Amino acid sequence: ELISLPCDGQKYESIVCEIQEMVKRYFPEDCMEQYSIDECFWNGSQIFKNIDEAYRVALEIKKEIYNYQRLTCSIGLSYNKSYAKMATKFNKPNGLTLIKPESKDKMIYNLPCDKLWGIAHRMSRRMHAMGIITLGDLANYNSHWLRKEFGINGIVLQKCAQGLDTSDIFV
Repeated sequence: ELISLPCDGQKYESIVCEIQEMVKRYFPEDCMEQYSIDECFWNGSQIFKNIDEAYRVALEIKKEIYNYQRLTCSIGLSYNKSYAKMATKFNKPNGLTLIKPESKDKMIYNLPCDKLWGIAHRMSRRMHAMGIITLGDLANYNSHWLRKEFGINGIVLQKCAQGLDTSDIFV
């Protein structure tokens, strides 16, 4: 049974703005990319000494959001945007997931290929027909055949699956 509740868009946007202002105490504004109304990327590579320090700050941010707004959030931490985006999905609705380079085989490579940002249902079906079921399959597939089938997007998706996403945030 579906229960539909009214949405107060202005209130939602106001709360999101308040949370972003709070997070700006931890990150300079030029380190943030707004992705959607309630989703953004924060690049801490020039701020934190290491990923463990970033993890501690993420815990502080989660605690502050909860104490201030009584809301939970999911945060994904990684060394690139693609993995950070995937990490946000691991422990919803109140997760904090860290993906380090040495854990990609265990955490990423067994995921279905459509868990990668940019692979939708149609492309996933085409990949399955080629024997590409998991992100590990995609990461290790022959790049010549990926390019032949998907063009440059096949190579870009393979690099992302391998953890070689070099895209920066857009400010």
